[in-house]
Amino acid sequence: MTRAVDIIRKVAPSAKKNYVSAFEQGDELLRKHSIDTPDRLAHFLAQVLHETGGLIWERESLNYGAERLCQVFGRRRHSACITPQEAQSLARNEPAIGERVYGLGNPNKARELGNIHHGDGFRYRGGGLLQTTGRANYRRMSELCGVDFEAAPELIVSPEHALRPALCVWSAGKLNAYADCNDILAISRAINLGSPRSRATPNGLQDRVRWLAEILPLIDEVEFHVVSGSRPSEPERVQERHAGSSVGVAARLGRRLLRAGDEDETVRAVQLALRELAYPLHGTGYFGPKTEAAVRDFQVKHNLEIDGVVGPETAGAIDAATGRSQPVPEVSGAETPASGEPSVWETTRDEAAAPRLTEILGDRMLQIGDWSDAVRVAQLALAKLGYQLKGTGYFGGATDIAVTHFQETRRLEIDGVIGPETAKAIDAEVAARVQHDLAESVAKGQPEILSRDDRPLWLIEALRWLDVREGQGRANNPHILEWARDEGGAIATSYRQDSIPWCALYANMVLTKTGCRGTETLWALDFVNWGQKLEGPAVGAFVPMVRRGGGHIAIVVGRDQHGNLMCIGGNQADAVNIKPFPKARPVGYRWPTGTPLPMRVGFETLPLVKSNGIVSAREG
Repeated sequence: MTRAVDIIRKVAPSAKKNYVSAFEQGDELLRKHSIDTPDRLAHFLAQVLHETGGLIWERESLNYGAERLCQVFGRRRHSACITPQEAQSLARNEPAIGERVYGLGNPNKARELGNIHHGDGFRYRGGGLLQTTGRANYRRMSELCGVDFEAAPELIVSPEHALRPALCVWSAGKLNAYADCNDILAISRAINLGSPRSRATPNGLQDRVRWLAEILPLIDEVEFHVVSGSRPSEPERVQERHAGSSVGVAARLGRRLLRAGDEDETVRAVQLALRELAYPLHGTGYFGPKTEAAVRDFQVKHNLEIDGVVGPETAGAIDAATGRSQPVPEVSGAETPASGEPSVWETTRDEAAAPRLTEILGDRMLQIGDWSDAVRVAQLALAKLGYQLKGTGYFGGATDIAVTHFQETRRLEIDGVIGPETAKAIDAEVAARVQHDLAESVAKGQPEILSRDDRPLWLIEALRWLDVREGQGRANNPHILEWARDEGGAIATSYRQDSIPWCALYANMVLTKTGCRGTETLWALDFVNWGQKLEGPAVGAFVPMVRRGGGHIAIVVGRDQHGNLMCIGGNQADAVNIKPFPKARPVGYRWPTGTPLPMRVGFETLPLVKSNGIVSAREG
């Protein structure tokens, strides 16, 4: 357990007393801004230590000699364009240099910084932990922190207030999300250049990296010492509400399920809640083996279904145990549906089709730090375009990088935000990609079902993996092993080589990737009682079957001219393919729970798919 001030004392022995005092009494502020994991604290400290020279610099020094003035603020180096002649007269005169560089002596820079009066350039020079500069920025910090830094700039380095502006800048930039991904370049660009997506190299990047490398090994777990009975100011209460610290796990979760391998802010909320109940967890945001073990133990002690998965029932029990409130906070991007409201997966325009991002988004914006069903749809859409994303619903650093790259390569405004224009471009490319894949499949002799508009989302996903085949000999197909790792839980634990039957793994994979819950086991016949029962076959229905020595699970795509069902499945002759199956083989037809039932049910309603009539005889 490590406090921020402990790190400061160790790595910055010459730190100013007022800065040390600010961290000594700043645990509550750090907690309210969610600087509560080793990565977040290390990245925050690395930035402030660089900006202050190891917590030594309080205000920007402008004590330059003539030669140095030209090097820093001369022509082609700074907008001030100080000449050698000017430098001679300005040398060592800090107020005059401040006015010439940041004040009315440099009109463009003065307008940029909001310096409107004579003397503002020096008065509002860089100050504090992140070197706030300019009257406008001091005013902004005043509004955010509830402290009048504009009237009294010296307060920006006072023990009582020094942490506030730095933390407000950090939270406003949503830099915790980048810290969670250890993206020091994006953080440094945000602090030094004003945008995490800037293409320029931030000043002092190597020094920032050096500080981070020194600090990270020193933090095993973040500890806070909070003064009992202290009352936060109104700005702090606003910040605490926006941090969502009192939001219940169930309200964050909505109708989703969290399982091993998931990674987002809701996982982190579960971990922090269980930690309050004495489980040895950190708020990493990654649902690993320790988290799963803690969830299972909690379920045992509270007479819940013991599956290691956090669903609505387990989430509600965690909230009851920790005394958390239930309402969803009014935070931008927190759009998990409240109890009784349909999610985007249940209200699509075409009952069985994938939801379009533009329809879900409307005129809203999605950006880093958001978590919602809309984010999840965007992630799954980008994944179809080749980006390595999962549908976590949390807009983190990896999603930000994918969105920025998509915008850059499509000549859109590069802001890392998914607005209507970016959403429209994503939808258009996904549609084009699907049509391209369908055309290729038709060219290979695959069935007409590929061109229909009512394909369920999981069937579209299933078709993406046609022709995936087991590795030869002792080799393993990396795609199949990756599916198992992504499933997590018992599947990830027991599936180590693709010689193990993988039809149920394939079925679970396509469900998981499209936001539905599968059986979470490798047993094909577990699908017999899974989901909703259908009275007959339908496009996209899951069909469990009995085979010698076990079972098989496949997905209906149509019927052939010989009276057989045409089904796509995994491990059909050691590959993903579409094969004919006798109508008598299925032991039922199942449909994912929580999704609209198919509009057409029955063998005769299925689209005709030509085949050679040779029925499948080898599955696993």
